[in-house]
Amino acid sequence: MAGKGKRAPNKGTFVKGDPRAGRPKGVPNKATLELKELIDELLTPVGWRRLNEQWEAGTLPAATFHRLLDHRYGVPKQTVGVEAGPGVTFTLDLGKHGDSDSE
Repeated sequence: MAGKGKRAPNKGTFVKGDPRAGRPKGVPNKATLELKELIDELLTPVGWRRLNEQWEAGTLPAATFHRLLDHRYGVPKQTVGVEAGPGVTFTLDLGKHGDSDSE
């Protein structure tokens, strides 16, 4: 047992790329799943009515509603194109905001 003020030696070292580290592929993030379920409850017909009532009363900020939809369904892909001259075009694909493989 380590004395006061001393730490026990590290029993293992994290190695980047070790397939045993982290959540197994395909297993959903529990927090993300719980958040999606909560938002799904808000987006039921009853929830939509309540959100609509708050929207019409002016007590639901547009940003809040957009964030609910963004968290549940994702942000649309964003692409920016720039024409630099005749025949020269640059396109930057920004993908989805917060794009990840965790569902």
